[in-house]
Amino acid sequence: APRWAQLDAEAAARTPSPAQRHAARTQGRALLRAARAAWPHPVLDALAASPVAELARGPFHPVALGACTWVAGGQPADAAVIAATAAITGPASAAVRLLGLDPLAVTGLLARLAGNAAGIADTACHAAAAGDWAALPAPASPGLDLLAQRHAREEVALFES
Repeated sequence: APRWAQLDAEAAARTPSPAQRHAARTQGRALLRAARAAWPHPVLDALAASPVAELARGPFHPVALGACTWVAGGQPADAAVIAATAAITGPASAAVRLLGLDPLAVTGLLARLAGNAAGIADTACHAAAAGDWAALPAPASPGLDLLAQRHAREEVALFES
């Protein structure tokens, strides 16, 4: 049976910024809602109804992604690649729109980073399979945490950080 409380705690420990925790839960809640519509399944219902107090605002996106991937027939490696790829494609898309960067240059950069994303996903899969939560890739980014906090206080926020 899924250990929602443990997974939630692990995700929270890797997301120190309250603004980023809020965004990750908002994104997780949206993903879970869409997945429950596409693939009704008791596992998704259990995640949505989890008694973990923090889950009342929604599961963290990585937790929802793992559950959704499994329900859709995917493997942990699939969820890891999706998560690693989303970690670079989301900001890249925002950079094109907000900074006016050349979309083809950004696409080329994403293509060059694909191997790195796959490597990070592979590391995550091996750590998870071994039950070694501490070995999961979770590099710190205090600068991004501070920027997310500042962005959350902006009068007009264009997106959830």
